[in-house]
Amino acid sequence: MKQKQVKVDIKEIRFGPQTDEHDYQFKLKHAQEFLTEGNKVRAYVFFRGRSILFKEQGEVLLLRFANDLEEYAKVEQLPKLDGKKMFLYLAPKKAGVAKKSQQKMDREKREAEAKDAVATDKPVDENSGLLANAKISDEAMRKLKSAADNE
Repeated sequence: MKQKQVKVDIKEIRFGPQTDEHDYQFKLKHAQEFLTEGNKVRAYVFFRGRSILFKEQGEVLLLRFANDLEEYAKVEQLPKLDGKKMFLYLAPKKAGVAKKSQQKMDREKREAEAKDAVATDKPVDENSGLLANAKISDEAMRKLKSAADNE
């Protein structure tokens, strides 16, 4: 039985209350790698000095982090302030059970539709795209259509 045991490590990711977007994305990518390897992740916001005034900002940052990782992990413990650190614990989801969020499925559907539209070379429609808002005379529109038909 001891041979079949899997040792789960806890990897830590540290944020400041005003972590910039690039740093956030960089740490998010590392957390995804940790979770796909099967490790747990403990993300925390470290407050220094008077930055403890930004508790709400730190909590929002951790909740956003948990939301961005919902495909890879489930939340074990919601953000909790312990001294000068606010912790969030994430555990990896099972390998074959990763579900996509509704937003991601909608985005992939839109991308697939756009790709199909490009692949089938749909004719220029006056009610869609850039021409929908353009103020083009009827004569110019006919020329555009005839040019599209000739191609």
